[in-house]
Amino acid sequence: MKNEQSSFVASMVIALLLLTVSSRNFAQTFVYKPIPPEILAPNLVSDAEYARQISQSSGYYNIVNSLPAGYVTDGTVDYTNYVQLALNTYRNVIFPPFPILVSARGLGPGDTTALYASSNSNLVFPKNSKLILKPNRFRNYRVLRLLTVQNVNIYFPVIEGERILHDTTGDNNRGEWGFGISITGCKNIFLKKPKVTNCWGDGIYIGRSGGATGFSCEKILINSAILDNNRRNGITITGGDSIVINNMITANTNGTAPRTGIDIEPNYNYETFKTIIIRDAIAHNNHTAGLDINLQRLRGPIAHDDINIRINGLKMTEYSAYPVTLTLYKRNFPGLPLNGRISIRGLVLTNYYKPFLFYDDDNNNTIPTCVSFGYALNKETVRAYYADQIKNRPNYYVGCGNLFGSSVFRQLSALSSNNQITVNWATTTQETNALRYEIEASKDQVNFTKIGEMNSKAASSNSEELLTYSFVGDLNNIIGLAGIPVISFLMFLFPAKKKKWWVILPIFLLGILFGVSCKREMMSGANEKKELYVRVTQIDKDGEKEYSDIVEVIKK
Repeated sequence: MKNEQSSFVASMVIALLLLTVSSRNFAQTFVYKPIPPEILAPNLVSDAEYARQISQSSGYYNIVNSLPAGYVTDGTVDYTNYVQLALNTYRNVIFPPFPILVSARGLGPGDTTALYASSNSNLVFPKNSKLILKPNRFRNYRVLRLLTVQNVNIYFPVIEGERILHDTTGDNNRGEWGFGISITGCKNIFLKKPKVTNCWGDGIYIGRSGGATGFSCEKILINSAILDNNRRNGITITGGDSIVINNMITANTNGTAPRTGIDIEPNYNYETFKTIIIRDAIAHNNHTAGLDINLQRLRGPIAHDDINIRINGLKMTEYSAYPVTLTLYKRNFPGLPLNGRISIRGLVLTNYYKPFLFYDDDNNNTIPTCVSFGYALNKETVRAYYADQIKNRPNYYVGCGNLFGSSVFRQLSALSSNNQITVNWATTTQETNALRYEIEASKDQVNFTKIGEMNSKAASSNSEELLTYSFVGDLNNIIGLAGIPVISFLMFLFPAKKKKWWVILPIFLLGILFGVSCKREMMSGANEKKELYVRVTQIDKDGEKEYSDIVEVIKK
């Protein structure tokens, strides 16, 4: 009887464990894992970068000059007031080349209660510079805050939060809003290689200022950030327009929900998500997810038809319970349907419980959302799982292709003159992940033949500037290729051993005649009836294609 009871208890324990593991609130014992050196290295600031930036900062005010006599350089004395006075007085500053202790009041360029105070500023952090947050009991703080300012550039900031020494007595362990860098209601902000660690909430927070009557962020660019061991999220984006983040590492996010590397999640219906672009991000060992897109609070009385969220390259390393979680519809957030586009391209997923988690209710997602796996080492397995999960869910797609129409091309034109064809086009300011362009011609706008290709001009395949392209080809050569497939087909009909010259020669001549006939016909179309068309195809680094509109070749 005792053995039976023991077996029953063991069975119940196993069942409970299985139930726990299968729940959507999957919990794991978190273990901090250092970022591998080969991943970390590209985002570290080199001595040459420090030296170059300092040389370009001639005439900037050195904040060391504002510190009191006998100042210490070990980060043990609070110099918040001295540093803030310098930020209020000077637009362009260089921080001390040693750690500075700051209070939970935090630092900001200028009087942050005033609209656009201390805009047009440059903040430079030299080698060994760091802001260390003083231990506190507050539920929210901002170590470096940007509030309703514009045209601010910050180079190489290093910020260390106090989550390890945070006062958690009583109710002090509550809260999740301690941010390393807070950017709210700002425009034209640039962060270069920020490093933010050990914050009570998020490494970086991007959001709106002043509620419904406030300002959304616009034109925020962050390059090569390192966000490690923050408690809530590596980075949170609650809305904005033209938010671009390149080559970011989010690692070891743990402590309080949602515990994700990248969290794209509005607070209210009046937020906006016009253009959010994340390129070539790495999510390393985040507790719950590498990427979380949760738009449920965006539903409400204000319509949103211009959602544009683009993830171009996202590599998961080490363990995350769910590399990607998606919440695009919840019945307990009623309101107008959401529309726009969400694309997630170039996923590499490793070491996960499940690759995707969908929190949608009632399968009522209204936002076209595509996911591609062109770079994933395990793409077939992950692709199959994703396809199975979305088979009954509306507006989810495997592969992005040209699902949303062209977001790349503009000013496409094609001209013919003196038996030459010239194809000109420009890209939008959102050329991302581009590898090359293929130029294709067609007589019927259905069947296209490649006539040339050009590599992308974008540095590292990404550009925020308008780029122009021009392709020139020989129209005779282009059209003269028409007979070659026929020759190949006819010769294929005969076994190799029977390909005698008296057999091959008539076939060859027939192909030439056919090619000439096609050439004449297409030349007639190109030169007389103008029935020759071209399109341009962008080939992404992950193998995805995006097509331009089809344009008619115009004879000059």
